[in-house]
Amino acid sequence: MGEGIPKGKGDSIGSPDMFKQEDLILLNMAGVGKKTLEKLAKSGLQRKLADIQKEHNLDNELRLIKKYDVDIMTIFDNNYPKLLKDIHSPPIVLYSKGEPLKEDEIMIAIVGSRFASTYGLTIAERLGYELASKGIVVVSGLARGVDSAAHKGALKAYGRTIAVLGNGLKSVYPPENKKLAAEIVEKG
Repeated sequence: MGEGIPKGKGDSIGSPDMFKQEDLILLNMAGVGKKTLEKLAKSGLQRKLADIQKEHNLDNELRLIKKYDVDIMTIFDNNYPKLLKDIHSPPIVLYSKGEPLKEDEIMIAIVGSRFASTYGLTIAERLGYELASKGIVVVSGLARGVDSAAHKGALKAYGRTIAVLGNGLKSVYPPENKKLAAEIVEKG
């Protein structure tokens, strides 16, 4: 994910209306962060965005979003998570797949070692199961180890689980979790 818009900096850029969804997706792409955004704002944002759009092949990115049925929300959208919006540097764009989170759902994150002991994996899976069976959404990162165990526990309880991916929806990492990722989209 890109660096996001630091709190209090949005006013110097302009109103949310000046951005098209495609522009915000572009700003979230690798190598386009806060400093680039500030430079673009000072030097004619729309014109520069058009130049960068060609360079980063935004049309292809939009085609992939449609192909893989990915939902997009920007920091200016009403459905953008309120708690995430309040952090120091929230991401400008979020990509999601699956059932959207309801505002009143309770969530607990379970994260831990990628190389957890058997005991640690058992506890993470049991914790994911117990929380999900009580209607609590289990959030983790789909990494090896504790994260995967927590997701699996939530799914065994037929509960809700959300995987937060730092590398995007197109490439699941680690590769051995592709099946788990698909199960989360389908059931979690």
